[in-house]
Amino acid sequence: MAQIVDLELYRRRARAQQGLKAWRNRFGWDFYSDTRLMDIPDRILISQASPGLESTMAFYELIMGLLGYPPGLTFEELGGRDQSQVLDIHLFMADNFRFEVMFRLGWLERFAGRRFTLLEMVLDFRKASRLSFGNPPALASSHPGYGQYRRLVLLDRQVMIRKLIPKAIEAFQRRIE
Repeated sequence: MAQIVDLELYRRRARAQQGLKAWRNRFGWDFYSDTRLMDIPDRILISQASPGLESTMAFYELIMGLLGYPPGLTFEELGGRDQSQVLDIHLFMADNFRFEVMFRLGWLERFAGRRFTLLEMVLDFRKASRLSFGNPPALASSHPGYGQYRRLVLLDRQVMIRKLIPKAIEAFQRRIE
């Protein structure tokens, strides 16, 4: 009897192999198609949550690999529309890495990005970003700024959480050293 092959699943797995290979080599850790933020070791998480050229280039490498661009192609060599797509995904992923830092510190109660795999964040970016936008991060009630947070409207709550990111990165870095 013939076996039915899910071509979309096969394509996604092939892209995952190509895209995640660079990160396996870069970080010396096994990334898989089902890897979520919660699975990533602290040292890799803080590396990618910290702003800078190194983390940006690593994100571009992952995103471009998962999107199926040829290895060795640089961000600068992409056309304007492709650069915009890669940049949008990069900003979304960087935010979620930073929210994961805050979650591990106990500063966030929840954020939607925890449920997505790295593969979904890239290949299903529009859906993942839409779901995340509709369910923004929530500050943990145990955080010292929770009283102030509770009195704010939704948009101001999001601004407050983003303003906490640099402190969260510093605190997390101290915790893992």
